[in-house]
Amino acid sequence: MKCPSCGAAELRHDTRDVTYSYKGESTVLPQVTGDYCPACDESILDAEESRRTMSLMAEFNKQINAALVDPALFAAEISASGNRVGWLPTVHQAECPGQLSATPP
Repeated sequence: MKCPSCGAAELRHDTRDVTYSYKGESTVLPQVTGDYCPACDESILDAEESRRTMSLMAEFNKQINAALVDPALFAAEISASGNRVGWLPTVHQAECPGQLSATPP
């Protein structure tokens, strides 16, 4: 099959280590199996391989994002707002029908 992106070459089925970059940081996604274009490096993956590589990418993105956050700033924001990490409001039916109130646990 010709590459659907550039049309310049036939796709080749292969398993490769693929470099992935996010916010200026890079990692290698190991053993990515798919059809690759030798002309433009486009790749086509099946659904299972796509889910696997997207999961690896998402995990790497989380690591990079966590490294960019200053924990002291986050702690100061929580202290200033009075909110606790992980707090979700418990919703109760108020005395007036149609109104809801939220109270911390």
